[in-house]
Amino acid sequence: MGSTLQIERSLAGSVAAGANVIFNTTVLSSGGIVYDDTTGIITLNEIGQYYVSWWVSTQSSIFNGVVFALSSSQGDIIGASPSKTGMVEGMSLIEVTLAPVTLALINASPSPFYYASSIPLQASLTVVQVSDVTGFPPPTYANRVYTVNQVGNTVSVIDGNNNTVIATVTVGNAPQGIAVNPNINRIYVRHQSGISVMDGDTNTILQTIPVTGNIAGIAINSLTNRIYAFDSSGNMLVIDGNTNTVATTISGLASPYGVAVNPLTNRIYAITSGDLAVIDGNTNTVLTTVPIVFTAYNVGVNPKTNKVYISGIVSSGNQVTIIDGYSNTEITTLTLNNGVAGFGINPFTNLIYAAIYVANEVTILDGSSDTVLSTIAMPSGSRPYGVAVNPFSNGVYVTGYNSNIVYAISGNTGTVIATIPVGSAPFNIAAMY
Repeated sequence: MGSTLQIERSLAGSVAAGANVIFNTTVLSSGGIVYDDTTGIITLNEIGQYYVSWWVSTQSSIFNGVVFALSSSQGDIIGASPSKTGMVEGMSLIEVTLAPVTLALINASPSPFYYASSIPLQASLTVVQVSDVTGFPPPTYANRVYTVNQVGNTVSVIDGNNNTVIATVTVGNAPQGIAVNPNINRIYVRHQSGISVMDGDTNTILQTIPVTGNIAGIAINSLTNRIYAFDSSGNMLVIDGNTNTVATTISGLASPYGVAVNPLTNRIYAITSGDLAVIDGNTNTVLTTVPIVFTAYNVGVNPKTNKVYISGIVSSGNQVTIIDGYSNTEITTLTLNNGVAGFGINPFTNLIYAAIYVANEVTILDGSSDTVLSTIAMPSGSRPYGVAVNPFSNGVYVTGYNSNIVYAISGNTGTVIATIPVGSAPFNIAAMY
C-alpha cells in the first residue's frame, strides 16, 4: 500500500445540511494525501485506487435519520449511507485517474444533525492507497499469503493469484505467530528466539528482535507501524516498526495469549487470563477489561463494524463471544462445534470465518446478524487452525495442521478451490493485500 490518512473528531456540535464533516485531529498522514482541518477537505495528490472507511456517531436530527456521502471533485457522490441515527458508517473504493482530486464526507441529509456528546470520539475516517501511483497494476507483493510451519521451522510464501508456493523461508524454532504490514512490505514471525523481520520483496530475514518466551499472539497496526507481542513475563511489547526496537512495555497482563488490533480506532485487544484487555494505542495504557467466562485463546476484530470476536473452551463446548468495540460490552455468545481456533474476517462482506480444529470444518458467521450462516466441511483429520482473508480478492486461506496443506476457499462460493502443500504443521497464517 501507499499513502495513508487517519483523522478523528473529538468535539461535540452540529453539521448543517450539505456541509462537510470536520475532523479536528490528524492521527496519521503519510505520502500524497493532505487534509485541511478547517474545511474538512482531503486532497489525493497521486493517481491510483483508494479505500475510504468512516464512521460518525450522531445523536439527533430534525430529519428522520442522517445520511452521509463522500463527495469528490470528480463530480461523484460515493457510498451514500442508509438514513439512520446512532453510529453511521460506510466505506468506498475511489479511483483517481487524474490527480489531484479533493474529497470530503458530507451531511447529505436535508437537515442539520448533532454529534453524540456522551462519548470521547465522535467520528473517524481512514484513507489508504491500495494501488501504486500508476493506478495499475497493484504492487508485486499484493495478494501474498504467509503461513508459519511450526514443526518445519519455516514460512511458506504463497502467491494468491495462482495459489502456489513461491518461496520457503527458514526462521527460528517452533514459529507460532505471524503478522504483516502491507505499507512497508514487512512480515513479522514469532518463534522461540524472538520475532524475525522478513522483507516481502526478497523473502529474506532482515533481523531478529530478541523476545523471551514463545507466545503465539502478534498483531500490527499498519497505520501507526506498531507491532504488538508478548514476552515470557506476560508483558506486552510495543515495537516501533521503523526501527524494530521496543518502544515501550505494557505490564500487568496475566497469562496473555492472543492479540488483535483495530487500526481505525487504534485499540489493541489482548486475551489474558479471564478477561479481554482493551488497550489505547495512543497512550499504551489499559482502558478497561471485559470479563470472559471461558478459557479464551484467539481474538479477531472487524475494523469496519468495530466488533471483536473471541474464541475459547467451556465445559459445555466451544464458544465465540462477540464484543461491541464502542461500549466494550458483550453482544452475544455463540456455541460452535468442538475446537474453535483462529478467525479470518472480511470487512467488505462482513463475514467471519472460524476454523474448527477438532470438528474439521470452517464455520461462517454473519457479522450483521451475529449468527451462524453456514459450515464448510474440511478433509477428515486435517485439523484446520489458522485463517487469513484477502478482502479484495475475497479469498480465504485455512491451514491444515495435520495435513500440511493450506486450503484456498472462494469467499464467493464458500468452496475449497485449491489445496496448497506447505511445510510441516502449518499453524497461523496472514494475508498481504
